[in-house]
Amino acid sequence: MVKVEPHESLNKTSRAMEHQVYRDMYLRHGGDFEKMASELLEGDPKENARKVQLRFNNLGLSVRALREQLVGR
Repeated sequence: MVKVEPHESLNKTSRAMEHQVYRDMYLRHGGDFEKMASELLEGDPKENARKVQLRFNNLGLSVRALREQLVGR
């Protein structure tokens, strides 16, 4: 579930919400960007996986940090 918290702008609020969604999806799908792409975008998940990963990075998320959480599961 996405937790909505107020920020100084709608852009920052929506970005914080998107950050939560991508983080949760990454953990739920075991770090598989193709699986994430199949939920987020129409078209070939293999082709869209890179787009999802770029957005993931743009949101300030770290594969390295989250990978440690996956191992701990």
